[in-house]
Amino acid sequence: MILARMLDTDVAIETPEHIVFPYRVAGPARRALGHVLDLLVCYGAIALLGLIVLLAGLRGIDTGDIGTVAKAGVGIILVALFAAQWIYFVVCEAIWGRSPGKMAVGVRVVTTLGRADWVAGCGAPQLAERPLTFSPSVTS
Repeated sequence: MILARMLDTDVAIETPEHIVFPYRVAGPARRALGHVLDLLVCYGAIALLGLIVLLAGLRGIDTGDIGTVAKAGVGIILVALFAAQWIYFVVCEAIWGRSPGKMAVGVRVVTTLGRADWVAGCGAPQLAERPLTFSPSVTS
């Protein structure tokens, strides 16, 4: 019985006027699917950009200036990776209140009062979880 209560995804929020609104909380599978869709969008765009940089680098073969084109291409890809990992989620949640992956699976971030979460729009959740993502590379 305790396990069933822990896995329950239904939440009832009562207003000051004693009106109860039931909400269904998204489980880990829906959240993970939304995140995977967001990653497909981000890294699909980076793969497309990488293809464009590769084709631009092939044009450098004719001129013999492959080194400069390759360095510029790597710089462009690194800036795009930064944008995909940090800016994408913050901008999407600031504009729409959720990312395209969350929209596709029907997930939205709300407070315990059922209102839109302004903290998600300013990127606080992403800032909180990103240091954990990069901690092994900092320590090595």
